[in-house]
Amino acid sequence: MEKAEPYLVKGAEYGAYALERYVDLGKFYLHQQRFEDAERVFLAGLGFRDAALKALPDKDSVKKQIAELNLLLARIYDNRENANCLSIT
Repeated sequence: MEKAEPYLVKGAEYGAYALERYVDLGKFYLHQQRFEDAERVFLAGLGFRDAALKALPDKDSVKKQIAELNLLLARIYDNRENANCLSIT
């Protein structure tokens, strides 16, 4: 599994408008419970959303990937908030 990371990172670096590569890398980090890394990757992918919508012909696919990035980020933030609530009580 560790051997996959360099390939996923390169895919995200070289395929800037291919938002699914950010989804894949971020999910890889989530699976390893590397939540800060996953958050960073999802935010980076969302940084390319406007360019991806302009550059890629399949707008529906891009919109689905943007939605997935947002949902995955929301999951991280929700888990973080729940963890903070538990530590306060």
